[in-house]
Amino acid sequence: MRARWARDTTRAHSKACTPNSASSQAKAPPFTGKDLPRRDVHWVTPKLVAQVAFGEWARDGKLRQPRFLGLRDDKEARKIVREEPNG
Repeated sequence: MRARWARDTTRAHSKACTPNSASSQAKAPPFTGKDLPRRDVHWVTPKLVAQVAFGEWARDGKLRQPRFLGLRDDKEARKIVREEPNG
């Protein structure tokens, strides 16, 4: 999931999410999509997991009313999948 940096983040979260080594950098996005930005973008390999609350999924696959709740260290980024509503 692609996200813009939310106003709910703290300075500590911002520092934790800033890539600090060349190994974090990626030449291409780690996901697919037809509306991905192509210019002025810095791609990184997903390593951190953020918990986000939101109102609903929009038809275009974006979140409505997303709220950053914090970083998670109990899950691996490669194991995260899009959650679907339960009924």
